[in-house]
Amino acid sequence: MFIVAKRNYLVRRLMARFTGSKRIISERSRKMSQRVSLYRERSSEVILQFRAELGIENFIRRMMRRPSRQQNMISVRTQRNRRRKKTLRSL
Repeated sequence: MFIVAKRNYLVRRLMARFTGSKRIISERSRKMSQRVSLYRERSSEVILQFRAELGIENFIRRMMRRPSRQQNMISVRTQRNRRRKKTLRSL
């Protein structure tokens, strides 16, 4: 799972670099992008092996979707408040 997190982080950083600044992509950043794509291929292979061995696609999907703990806390709180509002309305 650490591989996935690291890959996502690298890809996000690259995307920010490319979209944020419209300067000409230098040789270095091109090399970096190649390295990341290679990294992405490798990590997806690892995930596929993982899946084949343990059959936990759902678990992996859930991990990919999971927000950070802070966001999670906020969402739990808002859900609770929404539920309260609904119950109050029904009364």
